[in-house]
Amino acid sequence: MVKDYLDEGRSVYRAIGHIVSTWATIETEVFRLFKILVHDVDGVPELYFFILRNFSDQLKLTNELFEIRSRCVEERPYWKVLHSYILWLSSHRNFVAHTPVYLEVRQTVEMDDWVFAIQQVPLESPYKPPKPPKDLADLSALSDALDALHQHLFRFNNHLDGTSPSPDKFRAALHDPTLEKYNPGLNGPKKQQGPSQSSLA
Repeated sequence: MVKDYLDEGRSVYRAIGHIVSTWATIETEVFRLFKILVHDVDGVPELYFFILRNFSDQLKLTNELFEIRSRCVEERPYWKVLHSYILWLSSHRNFVAHTPVYLEVRQTVEMDDWVFAIQQVPLESPYKPPKPPKDLADLSALSDALDALHQHLFRFNNHLDGTSPSPDKFRAALHDPTLEKYNPGLNGPKKQQGPSQSSLA
């Protein structure tokens, strides 16, 4: 019982670390995309990206720049879905990164089913209902989704900067079973509501 409890705890914290670290790589790839877009545009230095103090504004700037770049017209359907997933998954990453871990006891007949879960502290958001907790299975699914998102963004940038052009792949809408499973509302059957905008840290 004690061993299982400790193993579960370590697995939860490993998953949290993976989520936070993977998100950092996603932010790096968004900056890389911005650099690709402004490479041959006079008067739009990279400094503008870092004047913006939070990732939400940096992503918004990158998205608006993408929309006006004539050489990226054929990649817009792919980017539109990719951008939606960045917004959607950012809210889940923020929840994990800023919410304390506590031990939730799920009652069974024997009263000994102990499970680690992440629970938002209600007092942090008195005007919003608390979000449901995330247990190890939820964290693992989020980790898989962020891994998939990072790979898509990394390869998309490689296509745009000419490192590994793949026009057949990136000139169509993005479809990925791992991402669609995590939130099918964005580009699959609408089984759950995905936000069109998100508050990012």
